[in-house]
Amino acid sequence: MPRLRPVHRLSEQEASLASAIADERKGDSERARNARLKEKIEAYWRERGFEVCVNLIDGPFTPTLRENRVDLRSDLINGLPRKESDEQ
Repeated sequence: MPRLRPVHRLSEQEASLASAIADERKGDSERARNARLKEKIEAYWRERGFEVCVNLIDGPFTPTLRENRVDLRSDLINGLPRKESDEQ
């Protein structure tokens, strides 16, 4: 397994990428990130002709996140949808 380099030894490109990732997450709540993920999951399966239901479930405050945890729950079984969409 490769050893990770300390932050002060990152290349310019790596530092730029790390900064961009941090900026993207700044001010972004757990709920907002999970809401985008929910939409992506539903759209992915909709494009393939399946109807999938994904819900956001509010959880307790998590000290490590410094905010309330938000879980995603879906009707997928082992990562696969239950039924095809009736729209076709």
